[in-house]
Amino acid sequence: MPTLKSRRILLGAMMLYNLCRHRFDSMELINSISYRVPRRGGRQRAANPHQLFASSSCRTNAGKRAPLQRLVATYNQLFNDADVFTLTPYCYKKHITETLNNLHM
Repeated sequence: MPTLKSRRILLGAMMLYNLCRHRFDSMELINSISYRVPRRGGRQRAANPHQLFASSSCRTNAGKRAPLQRLVATYNQLFNDADVFTLTPYCYKKHITETLNNLHM
């Protein structure tokens, strides 16, 4: 049975997936997501994996724990290899679940 922490991470990852796919009718939330565009070439990219989402630095702990900041940071740390834009919801959820199981959360 998955732990509460892994279930919360899975639900957050699915929320971020749905936000990126414009499944919510909230332009304020959708527009608050920032993407990073890589500037370097292919060989350097393999050495340093690209993070898809940009996260702003926060001055307080409350800012670091804000929902959207937490979703973006978790994706960049754990699920950066899951493609939000090409995977189906089922495949994305399966990939996230497998990653969480491998981390033993």
